[in-house]
Amino acid sequence: MDQVSQRVEGLIREGSFLPAYETLLSEGCGPHDAPVLWERLGTAARKAGADTLSHQVFMSLWDAGIGSTIVALELATDRFRDGRLNDAAFLLTSAFGPRPTDHEARALMAEIQLELRPSESIDLIGELWKTDARCALIRIDALRATDAFLAANSAIEDARQRFPHDSRFLVRQARTQEMIGNWSEAISAWEQLLRDGSEPDTAPSAQIVRLRMRFEERDEANALAAQLLATKLPMAERLRMASHLGQTPMLQAIIEASTKSGSRRKETQSTARWLRNHGYVGALAWMDARIQNASRSVREAVDGSISPSRLRDIKTGTLQEALKVKSPACLLPVSQSALEAFRQTSVPLAGTGEGAYLLVNATLSAGGAERQFVMLTQALKRSGIPPENLHVAVFSLVADRGHAHFLQALEEEQVTIHHLRGARRMQADAAGDIAPFLNLLPNPLRGDVLALLPLAMRLDPVLLHGWQDRAGLACGIVGLLLGLRQVVMSSRNMRPDLRGDSAAYGAQLYRHLLTQYQEFTLTANSEAGAQDYADWIGLPSQTIPVLGNAIDTRRFPAPLHSSNTRTSQSRKPQPLTIGGVFRLAANKRPELWLRTLAALKPMIEQPLRLKLVGRGPFEARVRKLAQELGFSDIEISSGLSDLQAIYSSVDALLLMSRVEGTPNVLLEAQACGVPVAACDVGGVREAICPDGPGQGLILAENILPEDAAAKLAHWLPNTAHPEAPKARRDFVLGKYGNDALMNTVRRLYGLAAE
Repeated sequence: MDQVSQRVEGLIREGSFLPAYETLLSEGCGPHDAPVLWERLGTAARKAGADTLSHQVFMSLWDAGIGSTIVALELATDRFRDGRLNDAAFLLTSAFGPRPTDHEARALMAEIQLELRPSESIDLIGELWKTDARCALIRIDALRATDAFLAANSAIEDARQRFPHDSRFLVRQARTQEMIGNWSEAISAWEQLLRDGSEPDTAPSAQIVRLRMRFEERDEANALAAQLLATKLPMAERLRMASHLGQTPMLQAIIEASTKSGSRRKETQSTARWLRNHGYVGALAWMDARIQNASRSVREAVDGSISPSRLRDIKTGTLQEALKVKSPACLLPVSQSALEAFRQTSVPLAGTGEGAYLLVNATLSAGGAERQFVMLTQALKRSGIPPENLHVAVFSLVADRGHAHFLQALEEEQVTIHHLRGARRMQADAAGDIAPFLNLLPNPLRGDVLALLPLAMRLDPVLLHGWQDRAGLACGIVGLLLGLRQVVMSSRNMRPDLRGDSAAYGAQLYRHLLTQYQEFTLTANSEAGAQDYADWIGLPSQTIPVLGNAIDTRRFPAPLHSSNTRTSQSRKPQPLTIGGVFRLAANKRPELWLRTLAALKPMIEQPLRLKLVGRGPFEARVRKLAQELGFSDIEISSGLSDLQAIYSSVDALLLMSRVEGTPNVLLEAQACGVPVAACDVGGVREAICPDGPGQGLILAENILPEDAAAKLAHWLPNTAHPEAPKARRDFVLGKYGNDALMNTVRRLYGLAAE
């Protein structure tokens, strides 16, 4: 036995692990005979990357009943890597207890709990994160998984001080900054990774391209993308880039290349996943017919959703034609027999809502659409619906991402609020004949539908109302699947295909629901918005009723505004304060706003002050440009909820958005007596006092800063008429008051008039 042990030890030192294993077997030296030697072989093989052999060695020890802590730890690691999390946790608990004192076992248990129960993972890590980079990463990921993004960001800063050469923390920082809306900081982190050379160039560069596109820096993004596409970029990353750049021919070329001989199976599978998640069902079928890259479940979903003759045409036709076959349009109409079978299975869960009204929105962020969502809830209460019958479901209420701004306002209405993020979801594969349909919906629509379905099945609402396109489309599908009695889908401003929204696939779905089922209604919040959506969907505009915005008249008891737009000859001119209340994002055009006011400065006598209320990914850029344009004293604030305090501190409000529905800020400012000017987009013209002493200023949609400044300089002196504040307020309250919204909601919901 000693000679066998010496020979095996020598082979292990040489790295000849398979000969060592074969020697043990041929000499009859089993795990019972030399457990320490077997453990040594398994550990050495694991460290050298011979995972298959290592696993076999440790399994032999375990099967022999030799369950040492080393064996348990190695096998638990194998289970964890295979995704068998509960098995891995059981092995660790059996050998080390539920809270291991062994460092490696505790770290692995924390990593397992990160996937199962993230909050327990943080507790398990304890103080280990201070000295162990792996544990620090687990702690950060657990904080992110529990939506504590600000705490995660602080933990990343600390970890970067402790482990300055570990690039993984900088990657986490880039991703976390993007999650909380700090796009500029995210780009800076990715650029630092490029400079450090600590990550493959393609990974940070691809992220920078994506973020540059979100900033609408198309030239910079295209130039960097061209460089990237000349490298060995992973296939799925190429697809993402082509999609971000809006390059369909590039998308086609990438898919065709992935079907050529020599393509790695892993890459073709990632391509198939990308196609499925983005709704390219035809391209997925076309590609699978050539290289059999789709999983069995996806192949069955495609076969179960598209007729055999059409599927045959797709598979034998051109990729160009296959790319036009997209979900959800290609999945419609849904088989009536499949719908009836699904509804029968959902009946046991239904019927507990007792007259429930279910309102759904993506978030409760500090936006105009979200404010109107709260107003809708209040209008329904005033219409006589008991608060216990009003249910509000929100896909995300993550405070660190700004998704809970109006949560308190809704809580004060005493309605039931459901947070769908992290709630129990329906499993698509368990949906019977509807499973193929659900499996082929694009993301995030698929996830939204699966999150909303269990709640809707439980409540069986008399009315389901989706607010904005994301929630509206999900509610449309849920209403269709469950056969609900009434479904309202409310659009907001510009149609998705013109604003680059991921919901651009919604036209065919909206059209199908509106033309095939009388239970479905699509609303817009302005006449212009209704026409815009009607043109997109291909229906007459009168089929889309207007559910206009409203303001809470109780918050505006009287106009407060006193203007500084005129100067007195007896005293020094008072500063003129121009306000902006909008999200600091591309579609609000904050840079155009700043450049317009910079051009206005030399055209007026008074000193010019700027006040911005809002937050968003453009904040750093706005501050930088304001400095460059000579507005070093610009006041930028966020999170303010006292509307009168906001508007009483400005002499005029300027809005230069590229996309709007009916802007709340224009209504609120005029209700406070403040003169308003805005670009002629969406429902802006409908929302501005059109004539008389309170007349606002409507600017051309794509006006140049100098031209806008000239019009402002001419208009501003005319805004100080003593009757103007009252005229503005009367215009808004007469057209957009509480009663107007309540009456519209009553008609829309079919509620009896008071």
